[in-house]
Amino acid sequence: MIESLFAALGLMVCVLLLLRMGLGPARRQRFDAFWQRRLDGLRRSGLWLQRQWRLLRASRGARREAEAVIDRLRRGRDGNVIRPRRFDGKGRGRDDRTLH
Repeated sequence: MIESLFAALGLMVCVLLLLRMGLGPARRQRFDAFWQRRLDGLRRSGLWLQRQWRLLRASRGARREAEAVIDRLRRGRDGNVIRPRRFDGKGRGRDDRTLH
């Protein structure tokens, strides 16, 4: 199956090159420009796809890191205020560490 696909693709390329040899200089230049534009578009599509894939992978890691930071902050919260452990009064035995 795949062998016949590659054979057909190779035959198509050979026929296109044969047709190109039979063209005059002006038509050959237009023919070459046409295929160059198609190949440039294909290359740009590949670069766009690669960039999208990298962004997707990077955003997954960033999302995971942000969730980890949010979870750490939630563990250290007292209501709507983030209170470090040094203000809880248990660390050194001194109870005079009130914030207000």
